[in-house]
Amino acid sequence: MISCWSLLRSLIEAQAAAAGAAALEVFSADHDPVGAFAREAGVAVVLDRLRRAATTGEMPPAMLLIGLYAEDDLRQRVAPRAGVPGLFGWPGLQYLRFVFGEDDLMGAIARAMEGRYAAPPLPTCEELAIRAASVRHWLEPVVKGLAGEATVFANAARGETDLSPAMLELGPALSFEHYDNLAALATALRLAPAITDGNVLSKALTNDVEALRRESARLEAIKAYAPATAFAALAEAAAALGNAGEALDVRIRAIAVRLAQRAQ
Repeated sequence: MISCWSLLRSLIEAQAAAAGAAALEVFSADHDPVGAFAREAGVAVVLDRLRRAATTGEMPPAMLLIGLYAEDDLRQRVAPRAGVPGLFGWPGLQYLRFVFGEDDLMGAIARAMEGRYAAPPLPTCEELAIRAASVRHWLEPVVKGLAGEATVFANAARGETDLSPAMLELGPALSFEHYDNLAALATALRLAPAITDGNVLSKALTNDVEALRRESARLEAIKAYAPATAFAALAEAAAALGNAGEALDVRIRAIAVRLAQRAQ
């Protein structure tokens, strides 16, 4: 069965070929590599295509991305979260939002074909070193705070101190913005052409982040649903969260050192 998206892409590619732009590659912002609908998935497909071109030494393809988003949303939210803030400033990638006319399409094709000669904005070691240092700047005090919280709960469990009700009202140590920054760093590591084992580093970092997220959710659940006197459970969960935070900090510290060495 031919999907509406597959049919539209075939029509666009045929029109591009007729205009002498057979090298144009067309992607959906809202579909994954196998064609399943997934919001924002197409941005990752575009980035992987650019990285493949960079690592093989071929010229970046001219690309047309079509989707439901307003372009400002892609520029300001989706691309930064994907680890490449300047993606939609690269002229080799043109974006069209449904619905568009023939003049819009042909203009975008022409701009992409001409713009492909500019260097794509894939992350460099220098940029990644700065980003990793920035993450460590806010992560270090978070990890120290987690260790302090674990100590407070452990002391309460041993009866050495009274636990302030305010300790049970503290929210998660990391915000959605923090997790977005960590995800962007992991993605950028995978995309950087100069880092041959970027996939390995990215996966290891992602695993550490997910471990931290799980332990944070467990501690928050105990705070919310366990009796206020469940100090032992709180102490154990806080200690596990602190360990996860420390492991993440060690991981990013090692990555930052490695990137700084490669950037020299």
